[in-house]
Amino acid sequence: MAQVAALGLPLLWPEEADASALTGLTLAELVGRSDRVAVCEPVASECMWAEVAGTKRIVTLTRLLEVEKLTGGSSPSEHITMTLGGRVGDLGQKVHGEAVLPPGVPVVVFLGRDQAGHGIGFHRRVIGMAQGSYEVDGTDRARPLRPNRNLPHLIRRPGVGPLAVDELAGKSLSESARLIRGAAR
Repeated sequence: MAQVAALGLPLLWPEEADASALTGLTLAELVGRSDRVAVCEPVASECMWAEVAGTKRIVTLTRLLEVEKLTGGSSPSEHITMTLGGRVGDLGQKVHGEAVLPPGVPVVVFLGRDQAGHGIGFHRRVIGMAQGSYEVDGTDRARPLRPNRNLPHLIRRPGVGPLAVDELAGKSLSESARLIRGAAR
């Protein structure tokens, strides 16, 4: 009996596992849902409590300085984005699949308006969570884009063409800008 209990112990105490999945978006869907696509540099972030969809959550507000507009009308050269998750004091919340925008790492970001405000003023949201953010490897326009470091498993819908990540990841910033502008037409 002790041998059975000893063998069953790993089953009772499994190792921690993280997983999430999102329905994958095509480049046309990301561009169509965005009112602005830009190359931005995250310069500062702040975590705080906010009410989101009737629930008190930790959110991260990130200040983005726009380096280059890829689509969208005229707007300020600075954006404040809200992403779910972060750390306030000793308490942290991680939202798998949410975009991570570390300060100092330039990104191509698909932005939409979030006028709900959640009690913290007007800000923007990254469209498609982590699908709407691609890290730029330096300022060299020939260097490849990388998917956001928090990109989850993407579910491919039958009959839908390639996902945005299929079209942008590994492409140069110059080529990606051309594809994004083409999808906006």
